[in-house]
Amino acid sequence: MPPLTKDIAAHLIRANALRKDHKHAAAVPFYAAFLEHQPDNVEALAAQGANFLDLHDADNAERAFTRLLQIMPSHIGALNGIASVHARRSDMDHALQVAAFAHDLYPEKSASLGNYAAFLSRAGRHAEVLAELDKALEIDPWDTTLRKSRGLMRLMVGEYAGGYEDRTRPLVEYRRKPGRRLPIQTGDMTGRWLAITPDEGNGDCVAMMRFLPQVRSTGARVRLVARSGMAHLWEASADVEEHIAAQKDYSDSDCMLTILSLPAFFGTSVETVPPPARLKAPRAAQQRAARITAPYAGKLKIGICWAGSNGYVVNYARSVGFERFLPLTRHPQVQLFSFYKGELSAAFEADSDAQAKIVDAGRTDADFADAFAMIEAMDLIITVDTCILHLAGASNTETWGLIQHSPYYYFQPQRADGRSAWYPDMRLIRQPRDGDWDSVFAQVDALLTERLAEWSD
Repeated sequence: MPPLTKDIAAHLIRANALRKDHKHAAAVPFYAAFLEHQPDNVEALAAQGANFLDLHDADNAERAFTRLLQIMPSHIGALNGIASVHARRSDMDHALQVAAFAHDLYPEKSASLGNYAAFLSRAGRHAEVLAELDKALEIDPWDTTLRKSRGLMRLMVGEYAGGYEDRTRPLVEYRRKPGRRLPIQTGDMTGRWLAITPDEGNGDCVAMMRFLPQVRSTGARVRLVARSGMAHLWEASADVEEHIAAQKDYSDSDCMLTILSLPAFFGTSVETVPPPARLKAPRAAQQRAARITAPYAGKLKIGICWAGSNGYVVNYARSVGFERFLPLTRHPQVQLFSFYKGELSAAFEADSDAQAKIVDAGRTDADFADAFAMIEAMDLIITVDTCILHLAGASNTETWGLIQHSPYYYFQPQRADGRSAWYPDMRLIRQPRDGDWDSVFAQVDALLTERLAEWSD
């Protein structure tokens, strides 16, 4: 193997930087260039395999991880990568076998347990996950990653009290002035300035907006801190004393809570989850939506979203290809509008058939206010589990959620009537078995045919 020169090393540095910036396709040739000169480099093979997984390219990911295992048979990253390859092919039996092998090799490592727990959860075996996490936390009770994982599993089975206790992140926000902190709110809030900060994903923040009326009832003076993409929507929707951008200083508040800690603060159970917030789009966003939809008056306008953020580690399990929706365009009464915005849009934008049949509304939206206004301008939303699904749940638009076999807790059938505690009025179309999107879209097609017959009448 040739020596590692500065020029060769630059390829790996560039590839890793591109991957960190979620530019996975751009990183591919740089990994290839580096490995051409350093074919046995363990770090590069692991990163290349992970990058291919980010691109949903299971075949090339398998090649990279297999080569790595030939060099280092017990490499935990490669073992977990092979398990992920099997999972992406919906071969959960083999995924669990490999993940269990990795966990047996490295029982003390959070990475091996986390991967094994994720696959057990995807198979719906939540009780086994909880048992494994309980054992791990007995060994290391201060491992926050394990504790958050156990919290999620508790939420999945409806144990909200313990779930939110485990899941909520340490609520310590440092003031900009060194050495000072915002205390966590635990007592009487009357007249006190309370900063509510974003946490987890944007969909989580939308789901938690339903707790704001309860926060207001405490007598607190509320500062709602928003990420840039949510700021305009929050300003139009939330009745609070102040709206603050996440990058601004809110350190003169008396206390704080993260938005994801609100269910725990109010002692929420499956039976007491409040109804979804009803959001409101700003006027400028409504005007944009009216301009986009105006040419399609008289058609059944359906908003679609086929994928979530690739930043979510198991995004592949909840997402589909845009091609799944193309058969719906055979109905002349239907016009589809894409709400997807992200790095997976390249294939959609390059497909001339899709571009001719689906209006790409996501490409030009400025933020979630624009997206929400488009949702409200639709007759129907059909989407996988993304922030768009949560936004649709906070609108008055009929929504069909397409969810994986073992969905996130918001969409688990936890109520006594078999509905979601968080979105009881939403139609949820769930995979009958892991990875079976064919059955889901067959049901969508049948339901849409019925819907069109009613709409025509």
